[in-house]
Amino acid sequence: MGTKALAVLISGSGSNFKAIHKACEEGRLNCRIKLVISDRKGAAGLAYAKAKDLPTKVLAPQDFLTYEAWDSALKEALLEAQVDLLILAGFLRKIGSEVLAAYPERILNIHPALLPKYGGAGCYGLRPHEMALANGDEEAGATVHFVNEVYDAGQIILQRSIPIRAGESAESLQKRVLSEVEWKLYTEAIAKVINDLEGKK
Repeated sequence: MGTKALAVLISGSGSNFKAIHKACEEGRLNCRIKLVISDRKGAAGLAYAKAKDLPTKVLAPQDFLTYEAWDSALKEALLEAQVDLLILAGFLRKIGSEVLAAYPERILNIHPALLPKYGGAGCYGLRPHEMALANGDEEAGATVHFVNEVYDAGQIILQRSIPIRAGESAESLQKRVLSEVEWKLYTEAIAKVINDLEGKK
C-alpha cells in the first residue's frame, strides 16, 4: 500500500491537524501531508505548518468575487497538489459542489458531538458541548464523517463517546473530548478510509 497524500484544511489552531501530522511522522498513518490550506490568513495552524516545512496556501473568501470562484480555486489547489484525501480540521467554511464532485467519499470532517446530535450550521466550538450539558446528557464525544452538501450530515465513519462528569463545564468537556477522543479517533478514521479504498481496488 503506497503512502497516501493528504491536504488538511484549517481555520484556527488546528489541534487535530497537529495530531494527524504527528501520526504521519511516527508512522502510525501511512500518509504525508502535501498541503495545508486555511481560509484565514492569521490561522495559528499555519505557523505550525511552516515550522514543520509543510506547504501552505491561504484561500481567504474575501479574495474571491463569488463562493463558486473560491470553491473552484480550492479544487485547483487540491488537484495541483495531487492529494488522495481532504481532511477538514476545524475548517469552518462549507465545501462546494466542485470539490465534492472531485473527491467523492474522500473528504473527511470531525465534529465534537455524537452525530446526529448537535450538528449543523453554527454548531461548532463550545456550542455542541453547551447543548449536551444543557440537555442533561450522560455522554459526549466526537464523530468522523464523510462530507457532503449538508453540514455534518455525511455518512459516519467512526464515533466514540466519553462520560460527562458531574459539575463539568463546557470548556472542560471540550478539552476532554479533544484530548481523550478526537486526536486518536481522527487518525483511526483516516486509516480506516485508506484501508477501505485499498480494498476496493
